[in-house]
Amino acid sequence: MLHPMELLPRPSNQRVAIAGEDRISELPDDVLVSILEKLGNTRQAVATSVLSRRWLHLPWRIRRPFLSIFQFLPRSARAGGEDGFKNLQQRDLDRAIPPFVRAAMAFLASPTATHCLALRFLLTDEEDDELVYAVRHLLLAAGAAADAGGGGARCSSVQLDVRATADTTEAQMRDGARRRLLLTGLVARPRGLLITKLRLERLWLTAADVAAVLGACARLVHLTLHGCRAGRGEGAALAIDGAPELRELVVRGCGYRRVELRRAPKLVRITLESWSSTTTTAPFRLAAAPCLREISLVNSCTRRSSQRFRLSELLASATNLDCLSLNFRNEEIWIQPEDSNRFVAAFGRLTTLSLCRIFDECDLLWTLYLLKAAPSLRKFSIGVQKHSCQYGGSEVKQRQILFPEKRNMFWIDCNFQHYHLAQLEICGFEANDKYMIFTRLIMEQAKNLKVVILSDEKTCDECDFQDDGTSSTGSSYPKNKEEKRLIQKQLTEGISSPVRVLVL
Repeated sequence: MLHPMELLPRPSNQRVAIAGEDRISELPDDVLVSILEKLGNTRQAVATSVLSRRWLHLPWRIRRPFLSIFQFLPRSARAGGEDGFKNLQQRDLDRAIPPFVRAAMAFLASPTATHCLALRFLLTDEEDDELVYAVRHLLLAAGAAADAGGGGARCSSVQLDVRATADTTEAQMRDGARRRLLLTGLVARPRGLLITKLRLERLWLTAADVAAVLGACARLVHLTLHGCRAGRGEGAALAIDGAPELRELVVRGCGYRRVELRRAPKLVRITLESWSSTTTTAPFRLAAAPCLREISLVNSCTRRSSQRFRLSELLASATNLDCLSLNFRNEEIWIQPEDSNRFVAAFGRLTTLSLCRIFDECDLLWTLYLLKAAPSLRKFSIGVQKHSCQYGGSEVKQRQILFPEKRNMFWIDCNFQHYHLAQLEICGFEANDKYMIFTRLIMEQAKNLKVVILSDEKTCDECDFQDDGTSSTGSSYPKNKEEKRLIQKQLTEGISSPVRVLVL
């Protein structure tokens, strides 16, 4: 077995002090292993084993060791983080491959159970990509470990995170026939039979390539495509067909015009982010996904109201939908006005609806048609964003010239009552007529509403709220306890049902 010290960096003149036993070391093995697993970095977990003999065997009991080629690169190549590789040199990658492979083989050869081996690595532009062949070897070794069963090492599944280097240009991606062959060869049977989770980033993959991957990875449960592209004329639709175990699909920032779920009998969750908005066609099409429960759509690309699509068309076959999230990223609303009756089948079982990052100038009354369409809804969340973090500097001015005004929404149907809604959340609340009228209206319509939660705009995970020229000036969110009490009084006055209004 690989000695733990071989997984550690080797700085000069460093001495390891072995401390005495402490209270943590007195904990049972399974508790200590659980602590090591929560580190998220298996190499760091192995590094802890040098602290004492008590810890020496613990890292090898981690059920899901995660090894990234990034962890074995010199510090200079890690300056941009794992999503960067700005200063990556081929010689650095070549030096990182042997310890990366040895570490993975050590877990596969461990006498304790490695239930899942997770690997993250890069595809480069080198004609003879040693790392690809090394990972192929690891997959074969994992297969042998799985076949060994209870007699030795046991590896029941493999998770792969495959990325192209950050400086890969579109031309290099387009000419990546060799890369596609390496990838499809990497996940070919029997190697692909162990893969349960696959993430592909910045790769040039045609619909045929994706079909080959799905065909080889018969046990695939989770598939993520991030920033992938397909050649022009090779079919703009990405078809998911023949994925018998697939339960979650994430397509983020890819160049496919539409995602078609032709046959995904166990798919439960789909996330689609940043699709092409040049037509009114829905971004994905459902044919056979009987178990689909959660859909998340995130986009900010729509430029004209004529490019909105019908949400009912997209959800026509989603008869078991439980959770729906629509994120507009502070841009135009990209769904068309429709009659609520069109959603009877799709929204019949919907219990959670989230409308995120609606631009601040947009009215909120249009959202009531979705509330009316979901008679079983229990939780309704509205998020308003007052700043724009999609564009910065000169890009903001350029966008204001090209698209100077975001069109408002004016389709309202307030003549209904709701009997199952229990919780209403409004993030980005303001103490003005737009929010007060909207909140009060729902409180009157929802006969069994239990709680209303109002909060200011949350910290954005994509920027630091620096004023880029698109932010609203000032905020009328209640600033002290007295102002919050006044909001609570105004909203609950005259309401017969005991609704709690929480102003955070």
